[in-house]
Amino acid sequence: MELVAELWQENFKKRFTWPPTLNDMVRRNFEKRSAAKMSQLMQDARKDLENKPTWMGERMWEQLKAIWNSSNFQKKSEINKRNRNSMDGASLHTGGSIPHRVLWKKMKETKGEDPTFSDFYFRTHRTKDKNWVGIHAESAYEKFENKKIELSSEASTFVPGEDEADSQPTKVMPSDIDIWVDVVGRKKGRIFGLGSIAKTLNPNQPSMRSDSEVDALRSQVHALNESLQKQEQEKLLMKQQLQRQEKEMAETNRNLTFLMQHLGFVGSSSRPSSSPQLNDETDEDSEDVGSDHIE
Repeated sequence: MELVAELWQENFKKRFTWPPTLNDMVRRNFEKRSAAKMSQLMQDARKDLENKPTWMGERMWEQLKAIWNSSNFQKKSEINKRNRNSMDGASLHTGGSIPHRVLWKKMKETKGEDPTFSDFYFRTHRTKDKNWVGIHAESAYEKFENKKIELSSEASTFVPGEDEADSQPTKVMPSDIDIWVDVVGRKKGRIFGLGSIAKTLNPNQPSMRSDSEVDALRSQVHALNESLQKQEQEKLLMKQQLQRQEKEMAETNRNLTFLMQHLGFVGSSSRPSSSPQLNDETDEDSEDVGSDHIE
């Protein structure tokens, strides 16, 4: 069987490509799907031991028939059969070998949105003529419906003395998945009726939040809103203060420029020029002094 799995994997690599970073994820997914497919092939082959499957070698077929006909295998098979029957159809569903997550995906693609829990459960646990696959499947859904009605009634109850328009529900209505888990419980990490989609939907347990938890969440939201408003106000004040400082600095620069121009430090030489009139008068005085000296 390991050789067959290796051949499948090599053939898969030839037909498909993916980034090297996804090697581990692709390998795990391939092994999981291959195991499910091989299990289904073995079940189909075991139903008709007179005819060898075309995909199996003669030697392997004879070895498998010897195992399936052994007393040890027959004993284990009978025990497993009794266990399944004792659960009143708990392990039965209409999906066959198709994983629940694949059925969920197909229903989502058909409707354009996630199917409701009820629609999915009907698809996997009722036949085409709308008969349940077993007593356990029917009983579990009836308990789910009763619990849902009970919780819906509690969630729609309003506090006495308050107007119905202003009052808030006393409890938060949980999701259908959470209600289902609350009804059927978990067993070894598995949830009846959900199959492989249990991890994808990630239901919570317990399924309901208490009133105190809801009040605490509301208080946190209110505190966060107040903190955000305070930050916005501080940001606005800082912006206004910065604009005021820029305006004052511009005014100071204008005053400084005007003062420097008034003192002659801007637009002219730092050394004032001599008056032409004063120079002429000095020259005339010098000539007069010279004339008097000659006489």
